Amino acid sequence: MQVKTNYAASQIGFRGDADLLLCLKIDLNGDWTELYYGDFKLVKQVARYSARDNKSMVAVTVLTRIRRAGYKLPDGLLIAPTDVSIGAVEPL
Repeated sequence: MQVKTNYAASQIGFRGDADLLLCLKIDLNGDWTELYYGDFKLVKQVARYSARDNKSMVAVTVLTRIRRAGYKLPDGLLIAPTDVSIGAVEPL
């Protein structure tokens, strides 16, 4: 399980793998709201990978859409490519 907290960022970053992902939004007064609690692999499917930072990123709005759709990929949500080589140079 990975647990992520968020105060103001629009993205959640993660590395590695897990069975479950719990994301909490923390308010200024310390109260919290559950953004997502479910299958890690589902989030990883829609996350984008940053080779520069060596981590995957997913928008908070995407987590909310998945939660509202009953923890399945909602229609219109694109699955991120898994085999993209960022920065790869193609021959001319």
